[in-house]
Amino acid sequence: MQKGQRIAIAGQEGTGKTTTISQAPGRLFIPMEVGGSNIPKSTPLLRRWEDVIGLTDECIADAQTGKFAYKSMSWDSATAAERLLHDFTVRNDPDVLAGKKIAVKLSMESSHGGYGKAYIYANDRWAEWLAKLDLLCEYGGVNQFFSCHVFSNKVIDPTVGEYDAWDILLHSPKNAKTQGKREHFSQWLDMIGFMHSPLLVSKGDKFSQAMDAGEGRVMLVDRTPSAVAKNRYDLVAPIKIPREGGWNAVAGAIWESKKGTIDLWNREQ
Repeated sequence: MQKGQRIAIAGQEGTGKTTTISQAPGRLFIPMEVGGSNIPKSTPLLRRWEDVIGLTDECIADAQTGKFAYKSMSWDSATAAERLLHDFTVRNDPDVLAGKKIAVKLSMESSHGGYGKAYIYANDRWAEWLAKLDLLCEYGGVNQFFSCHVFSNKVIDPTVGEYDAWDILLHSPKNAKTQGKREHFSQWLDMIGFMHSPLLVSKGDKFSQAMDAGEGRVMLVDRTPSAVAKNRYDLVAPIKIPREGGWNAVAGAIWESKKGTIDLWNREQ
């Protein structure tokens, strides 16, 4: 049995990341934000972290008894999952549970006694969730696919200095001495693909204008100074993503690079 693969497709809004993971083979589509809640063959919209964990545990139980009917789970999105987790974290502040404080008056900065303790609590819950998904990957052969929002992040590289790059939108400690969910998630994944439409910038005397480069949608699969990306499939060249059958473009690139040993084809398209 092929073990489940762990892939995130990141990008700005409207780049097609949700559509692409919704085309994964034998998928169960799991919306956690409204944008993906109208895709056919989806679970109900998950609104609380308890729903995320409950669904994950249910899938594990079904996989253990051979009743899980899906090859893949497509989560939309990892960023939305973190928002649900942060809400759960604040609601589980000890003073809130004891009735001494009201959750709506707290934040991640002020709950659990402050000083970053809420983020430590959330990081532990996030790690527990990824460990559960690993059970599905390793023993159930169930792929785990994610969409993920991005933001422009200032990178401080000791070798070249400071520059801006697109990164996945998850929390990371500001002091850069410890790891947050962004680092944990990035390390856990087998691949992060950055989806975008390349632009050309025309610079004038008084202003610059960005224009579509005419290359269509492209997925970066290896880190560049402009965007986060990585893979464990020996991929280097960007993948061209067509409007129809975008997932199989990804599956085909992995299939070719790994000489047919990893099969992520959706043969129902």
